[in-house]
Amino acid sequence: CDSCYYWKPAMVERDLNSVWQLKTSEDMAWIASYYHYGAEFFKMALCNDIEYKRGTDRWMGPTNWFYGTFDGQGNTIDIELVDVMHDNAALISDLGTGALIKNLHVTGSINTLGSANDVASFTGTVVGYTHGKVLLENILSTANINTSCVGDISAGGILGYNGGQNSVLRNVIYAGEINGAEAKNCGGLIGWASTATIIEHSASLAKMNISTDDSGNMISRNPNIVDYSGGVYVVEDVFGTLHEAVQLLSPEAVASGELCYKLNGITGTTFKQTLGTDEHPWPFGEHAP
Repeated sequence: CDSCYYWKPAMVERDLNSVWQLKTSEDMAWIASYYHYGAEFFKMALCNDIEYKRGTDRWMGPTNWFYGTFDGQGNTIDIELVDVMHDNAALISDLGTGALIKNLHVTGSINTLGSANDVASFTGTVVGYTHGKVLLENILSTANINTSCVGDISAGGILGYNGGQNSVLRNVIYAGEINGAEAKNCGGLIGWASTATIIEHSASLAKMNISTDDSGNMISRNPNIVDYSGGVYVVEDVFGTLHEAVQLLSPEAVASGELCYKLNGITGTTFKQTLGTDEHPWPFGEHAP
């Protein structure tokens, strides 16, 4: 029962490999309700597109970190968090060592509140904060971050803060907006990389509508600690110094399929784009435009 924390009968199905099958926002909420009692180690799969709009509540976290596997299977979570005043606002606020998030599209918005003396830091549309080595793979986010915070918010399009040495972002695209007239110090993919970070075959198409008095970066702040591998791209270089390993492309290169081709490299097939229909590449084989 709720009062003594014994498990209620499962509302969510598991397959033969003990992977929890998420089909509705109620399924996601049920998983979150047991987050402190074992769910942080679950293996989960998203079976279809889901809207997750629950006010200020992140889906996973923050008291216990998520160490498990979440496979979006190419599906979409439409997230809406409003009036958030805490750090690490994201779909999943905190990841621990060994966590894997993959094959996922996130859309929607995260809206944070704050002032010069009370800032919601390390917002990311997918993950807020990593505490150990993790893998984020085959992820597209078109979700927006909107903030009234003043000063350094260290928000990232995908990940707010990487504290996990040698964590990897592989086949990742951020194509949303970070909006905040007085917000500073944001990153297109990562708000702040505090330790060695690996970014592979990824791109930032971020639109940064933040303070021009800024030390942000279109890929990641603290950029010299990042290993850029297999092609990393930005479409406009608004903030920060473009690292020599990051390539600048024009918007036409996105529409024409050039970015998709470059992200795949010579032999890769991860990224797909239907020209004339898709505004940008998608990092999984099957998708709904």
